[in-house]
Amino acid sequence: MIGSVQLSLLEHIPQKVQDLLHNSEICGELLLHLVNNILDTGKVEIGELEVNPTPKVVSETLEKVWSICAQLIKSKNLNGQMRIQTKLPRLLKIDSYRLMQILMNMIGNSIKFTDSGSIGINIDWLEGEAQVTNESFEPVPFDEIEEGVFEKRMSTDLLSKNILFFDLKSSKMKKESFADIDDTEKGVLKIIVSDTGSGISQDKIPLLFSKFGQVSNDPTKRKMGTGLGLFITKQLVEKMGGEIRVFSKEKKGTVMIICIPTESVKDTAQKALTIEAFTNLAETKLLQAMIVDDAQFNQVVLKSILAKIGVQVRAVASNGRESIEKFISSIAQGQPINLITMDIEMPVMNGKEAVEKIRKLEMKHRLKPCLTIIVSANCSESEIAECTGIDHKTGLMKANYFLKKPASMNDLFGIIQSQFLSSSLNSTKCEI
Repeated sequence: MIGSVQLSLLEHIPQKVQDLLHNSEICGELLLHLVNNILDTGKVEIGELEVNPTPKVVSETLEKVWSICAQLIKSKNLNGQMRIQTKLPRLLKIDSYRLMQILMNMIGNSIKFTDSGSIGINIDWLEGEAQVTNESFEPVPFDEIEEGVFEKRMSTDLLSKNILFFDLKSSKMKKESFADIDDTEKGVLKIIVSDTGSGISQDKIPLLFSKFGQVSNDPTKRKMGTGLGLFITKQLVEKMGGEIRVFSKEKKGTVMIICIPTESVKDTAQKALTIEAFTNLAETKLLQAMIVDDAQFNQVVLKSILAKIGVQVRAVASNGRESIEKFISSIAQGQPINLITMDIEMPVMNGKEAVEKIRKLEMKHRLKPCLTIIVSANCSESEIAECTGIDHKTGLMKANYFLKKPASMNDLFGIIQSQFLSSSLNSTKCEI
C-alpha cells in the first residue's frame, strides 16, 4: 500500500489529490508502526528483539519523522517545533529504522496527552562522549534546585545560529547543514521530547514503561493506543546501550530524554543524484533487473519503482527455481541480469537457495556478482546474517543488501544509486 501511494505521488496529479495521498501514506506508516510495536512485544518475550546499526544519514530519518508527526500535531491544533544542532554528524552508525520507531513512540505519547500548548523535539550531539552518564542528561527539567535552567537552555537555542529550526510549515532539511566528519568519533545522540500536557506524578513514572501501561486518569486517553510504545522504546534504547529518563510535573508537562552512545562515520560517498538525474544517465542502460517474489502485487509495485528510476526489468519470477532458469536464459542471450530483488519465503525454492545457485552460475560463467537485494518481512539478526555477507562454505558472496518490507522507493533507489556510482555492474565478464 505504501509503495503504491509513493508511486502515485510522483505522478502529475492535482494538489488536492496529492494531499489526500500524502495523508494516506501517513496513515499507512502509522498502521505499520502500530503493527511493529505489537510484533516487537513478542520478540522481547523470547529475547529476539534486534538492532542492526549501519552508517545512515540521520537527517533523512528525522525529516520523515517530522513530516508524519507535524500532521498529527496539527490535527490537535497544537504548536510544534523540531530543533537540531548543526554539529550533529551527517552520518551516524545507528539503526535508523529503530531510531524512527523510538521517535514515533515518544512524540506520539506526548501528542496523546497534550490537549493545548506545544510539542518540542530537540536533537543534540554530545561529541567525544563514549558512554552515557548522569551529565548527559543535564540540565534536568523541573529541577527544584536549579529551577528554570532547562527551560532557559531551550529558549536560548531558538536564537542560536547553530540550530536548525522546523515548525509545522517546514519539514525539508538541507543535508549540507550537518557536519561532515574527517574521522570516526564516538559521541552520544541526545533526544529531548517535551510537551505541555497534564503531566504525571513521580510515583507513576515507572508505570510508563510497563507492558500495556496506562497511567492517565482520563478514560478517553486510556483508550488511545496500545500501551506498548514506551515499553518497546525502553527495550530498544537499552538494546542500543542507551538510557531513557522521564521528568514530569503535574499540570506543567512532561519531558522525555533519551541518550544513545554511537559514533560518527566519515562520509566518503559521492554527491547524491536526484531520481531525474539518475534516469538521464546513459549508463543506466547497463542495469538489467529481475524481480523474484511469489506475490503478484509485490511484483507490480517493485517493477513500477524500478521503472521510475530508469531501470529495465528484464524478468519476473515467482520462485527461486524460476529465477535461476531466467538468469541462465539472460546469460545465453548475452545480456546477463545484474540487479535482482529477491524474496525469501517462496514455494518450490526459497530466496537463500536461489542466491547461492546464482552465485555459483556467476563463477562458472566468469561474471561479476550482480547486485542482489533481499526484500523480506523477516528481518531478524539471524535471518540477515544468513542472507548477507560471505558464505564460508563456498567463499562466495551472498546477497549484497537486505531491505525490510515494505521497501520504500527511496531505500531501493539509495542502494542502487550508491552501488551504481561506486562500481560498474556486470555487463562484462571478469577474472575470478
